[in-house]
Amino acid sequence: EVAIELLDAAGQLVARARALVAGDQSFAAHLETGGATPWEPVTGAPLYTLRISLQTRGVEVAYAFRRIGFRDVAVVDGKTLLNAQPLHLRGALDWGWDAARICPAPSRAELLDSFAKARALGFNLIKLCLFVPDETTFDVADETGMLLWLELPMWQPRVTPEFRELALREYRDIFQRLHHHPSVVVVSLGCELNAEADAGFLRELGALAREYLPNALHCDNSGSAEAYGGAASLGDFYDYHFYTDPHFFQPLVQHFHRAYQPARPWLYGEFCDADTLRDFSRLDPEPWWLTQPTPLTRDDFLFMRDYKNRLGSAAILDGAASLAQTARRQATAVRKHIVEQVRLDSATGGYVITGWADTPITTSGVVDDERELKFSPDEWRQFNAACVLTIDRERRRRWVGGDRPAHKDPFTWWQGENAEIHLILSNGQGGVEHARLRWRLTGGDGKEIVSGIKEEVAAPGGESNEIAVLHFKMPGLPDQRPLELTLSAEVVSASRDYFVASNSWKLWAVPRVPPLAFEGEKVRAELGDDLLRRVKQGERAVLWLRQPDSRFTRNVPFWREAIHAFEPHPFWERLPHPGYADMRFFSVATDFAIDKEMLAGLLGPEARFAPVWRRFDARQMTWAEYLVEAVYGSGRLFISTLRFEGGLGAQPATFDTNPLGSWMLANLMGG
Repeated sequence: EVAIELLDAAGQLVARARALVAGDQSFAAHLETGGATPWEPVTGAPLYTLRISLQTRGVEVAYAFRRIGFRDVAVVDGKTLLNAQPLHLRGALDWGWDAARICPAPSRAELLDSFAKARALGFNLIKLCLFVPDETTFDVADETGMLLWLELPMWQPRVTPEFRELALREYRDIFQRLHHHPSVVVVSLGCELNAEADAGFLRELGALAREYLPNALHCDNSGSAEAYGGAASLGDFYDYHFYTDPHFFQPLVQHFHRAYQPARPWLYGEFCDADTLRDFSRLDPEPWWLTQPTPLTRDDFLFMRDYKNRLGSAAILDGAASLAQTARRQATAVRKHIVEQVRLDSATGGYVITGWADTPITTSGVVDDERELKFSPDEWRQFNAACVLTIDRERRRRWVGGDRPAHKDPFTWWQGENAEIHLILSNGQGGVEHARLRWRLTGGDGKEIVSGIKEEVAAPGGESNEIAVLHFKMPGLPDQRPLELTLSAEVVSASRDYFVASNSWKLWAVPRVPPLAFEGEKVRAELGDDLLRRVKQGERAVLWLRQPDSRFTRNVPFWREAIHAFEPHPFWERLPHPGYADMRFFSVATDFAIDKEMLAGLLGPEARFAPVWRRFDARQMTWAEYLVEAVYGSGRLFISTLRFEGGLGAQPATFDTNPLGSWMLANLMGG
């Protein structure tokens, strides 16, 4: 006979059942658990012990027990729910990297520290990417209410009959060990699988996963099968790995979204990386992976191991300490924008940001090599939280032989232009009623320009809804310089007197530029003999490269793997910047840059260069240029690859809708 007991944390009996063992050694029992309280994230309570004992003639001969929790996670009408409440998952991608040990087996103290730091930044989930840690990780997650995404270790495999048999056996062993942990709320069978992993194979693995973990969100292929030429998705949600610059994010979403597909939440299994470079001055002594032989020979790892030579060649003398700090501020700006774009579309579902910790080949972690936070918790929780405020601009179209979308810069207007800003509350928790919205626009000096209050704001749980449309005229400056503004907003529940969400955004108002300023001989699109002759004779000109020139340009992403540096130059006295590239430069971001050494070879030794806007590659540790001034003969030539007219992805595509780009080009031409 088998006896089953459910015990609470104090050891008190909650429920009991008994069953006879059949001749085939099996038994079946039904345990009433109506008296159990649901397990909750954040608190990790309550947990119960399920004890099963085998008895013969009233004597216990064997027993087993496991700690469990009761919770329901499901997709209902395209929304993710936990215990019937809206759930927004905000995860950090963990590869299990640990410089001190090969086996991913963190201690209880290390896990408690990591989970606390993750929560400080607003995360409620850790994705175990392609590895399975030991039991301690799952126990501590259960106890603290940290949600886990278990991704099984299969990535772009060569699927042979032997591989199939191994995967089925190994997956079953993993599920048997881990199926009782309430913290495991998402399961994926593999990552970025292509056609090698056919639908039949994935169905077998999927059936096994659902047998052992029926109360979880399942995904056969994290990254989406169609993006890698694999089998059709069999999961409970849509999962895409969009590693992209901000101006391409919404076009990617629109490309893969189809209204005729089943209503499922979007849960980005990994995305939104941002390399921050490593402060090598803090690595004393150097870790083993920088000095000892290893079998890893990929380029980005070899670049990292050669950091001394590379930083020296780039004239970086502080171990990259200054650039690393700049990169962290830039990374926050990029991630804030992309995450807020996600929240415009949905209040549930969610995302996993790449990644948790810096590794020998990437520095996109939210903690550094010493496991210290790289970012401000107060700043991150504005956009990485259950409830998030975000903004959107008006929609317009333009007629060019037919209607075309008229994209607007998300954060920049002409001075004197009437701004129309839509304020959205993405509510990933319970409904909000009788709330109050306060917003204000301030200048660089902190003085209020305009403000407003809206009473009786309501927001249903699990939805993103517009709560206000703001209208005001953009101010200006008498000295014809761009003006930086701050828009801040907060929602507070009046009936329950609790804080719901707050956020702030940098906006910019740019002086208008006459349309005819871009005509004439001062701007050229190609580097040719005629242009060089005119400059050499004393003219001032701008070489605006709208297409790459293989003689002296390189194709590189603008934000990803890049750190922007602004050199001292009179140009920046007219155009303020915070010392890093934030979203004021959304509409001029480009996809190629200047190789100054190759350019110098073309212009010859008489050309003298003054870098203005530079790009430092966070992985290769080399410089490229977005804007450089060349003194050539008795004249001057500005050379740039920036998109002054926009046109990439969701950028504005005309001078009239790209205020900052228009102003920048006009100022390069005139002074």
